[in-house]
Amino acid sequence: MKCIHNCLINHKDIHNLSGNKKIIAQLKSKFIAYHNFNYCRVKMQKVVIVTGSTSGIGRETAIRFARLNYHIVVNGRRAELVNEVVNECQSASNVKSIGVIADVTKAEDAKRLIDNAIEAFGRIDVLVNNAGVVALTTINDENIIDVYDKIMNTNLRAVIQLCHLSVPHLEKTKGCIVNVSSVAGLNPSDRFAMYNVSKAALDMFTKCLALELGPKGIRVNSINPAYIKTDFGVTNLGASREMMAAFEEIIRNNYPLRRVGEAEDVAKGILFLSSEDASFTTGDCLVIDGGARYANIPHKGNQHFVLSLNASELLSYNVL
Repeated sequence: MKCIHNCLINHKDIHNLSGNKKIIAQLKSKFIAYHNFNYCRVKMQKVVIVTGSTSGIGRETAIRFARLNYHIVVNGRRAELVNEVVNECQSASNVKSIGVIADVTKAEDAKRLIDNAIEAFGRIDVLVNNAGVVALTTINDENIIDVYDKIMNTNLRAVIQLCHLSVPHLEKTKGCIVNVSSVAGLNPSDRFAMYNVSKAALDMFTKCLALELGPKGIRVNSINPAYIKTDFGVTNLGASREMMAAFEEIIRNNYPLRRVGEAEDVAKGILFLSSEDASFTTGDCLVIDGGARYANIPHKGNQHFVLSLNASELLSYNVL
């Protein structure tokens, strides 16, 4: 209101002028009004942090928030990919976005991510915890505890840390948190026990945090996608494109909706949970799975895919 009030004062002073001075003053008044309007508008624009936003679901989510004129805090571990998504976000709107190169499993990096967001924009309205890892394991693996630690550090511990750091800022804006989970948190799957356990724990954390933060006006939800078509299988799992195509054909033949999920399907759900349309929704796990929960997918097809993977390359960000 202060900036609008200043504009009105300048406008009132014009009546005391005449001739060219009055014309100049009128033009100046219009400029001040335009400047003040945009200044107020920018101050009111919301800010979203999307972790692991350099590819897949995170990237699609960041760009879609940008189209809604959110300030975007893009996060990833590779500078070139972070900068690429920042440029895409700024091309999608005229609103400023920033990139923060950080490993969210490191406490100092997590703190820097939140601090940079506040330094740049002065507020946080939405935290999307998207970064995640997966690994193929069996109970007989000698390194099972190491795998467990790596998965839990990213899929749960980092989320808790970021929520802890963000809540004081989210309380001021009555903001919200969206945790990107998985249907793996709801159903067991062969040889992915550590991943399933991490997502089940994340869903319970979401529900507990929703109870705790509800009285403060902060909503907390998770989104639980099934398999989503990205380049992850080819670039990070050692799978061939032919193998991925065969796996996706199994999905098309067995999911009730007869198609493979896309990153945009999940991003739309995240935007919904972050919007006023979901203002009475908290502690929910929104499943985006094309009806997969109710489908009878042949286990052998899934097992063939899993056993064909290069197990040495199974840890990476953005696998959800």
